[in-house]
Amino acid sequence: MIFFTEKLSQHGGKIPLTVSQQQHVKANRLALDAQVIFSDQISYAEGTLVVEKKNTFFQYTSTQMILKKHALPYVHLYFGIFKPDRMSWMIEKTTELGVSEFTPLYTDRTQNHYWNNNSISRLESVIESACIQSKQLIKPKLNSPSVLKNLNFQPSDPNQIWYLADIITNPENTDTIQMLPTPAEKICIFIGPEGGWSPAEQGFFPNHIQRIALQGPILRSETAAIAICSIFSYNNCLIIK
Repeated sequence: MIFFTEKLSQHGGKIPLTVSQQQHVKANRLALDAQVIFSDQISYAEGTLVVEKKNTFFQYTSTQMILKKHALPYVHLYFGIFKPDRMSWMIEKTTELGVSEFTPLYTDRTQNHYWNNNSISRLESVIESACIQSKQLIKPKLNSPSVLKNLNFQPSDPNQIWYLADIITNPENTDTIQMLPTPAEKICIFIGPEGGWSPAEQGFFPNHIQRIALQGPILRSETAAIAICSIFSYNNCLIIK
């Protein structure tokens, strides 16, 4: 099992478990001698759980550097803010799929009560739990909300590609994507809010952003995000055993 901490000492030591971490230990019925991993997102340490005076600690002797996140591409998901429970579910599942960065967006169709002062901390908790579940050593970055007009749509990396999830209006006139980006590329994906982007917002997207759509039924925002991130994250990454 993987847990997160602010800072690991390269010389080893003991770290007290938080209440949340103790709950995970109890839920997974971990024995005190079970091997556990702690990560500060730069390095990680393998060790065991020990109990001293009714307090549980993680004990380790050394650390190792995290060389890279994983074999999947760097996926940055921009999404229009929508209902909190559905947003949490989307964040959880796309984190498990390996998304590297999230940027929520205020849109013309965003209802203000969907985002409040507790939203960041709540979603950070969702992200951490998803990383523990999927055994990821680095948590994806969660940015503060922005608006489309404040975004810089100029690629900062020549291998960076931008995609806008759209709705197919004329299915008979569309072509199936023949080749997806290689895992080495950075992929930015825009998912609209409930009800889609407004006509004014559609005008903010420059021509170099490629519009993509899933053939089939029209999906909710959170379902579309999970489906599209699955396709891009795992293109050419399936393993035959």
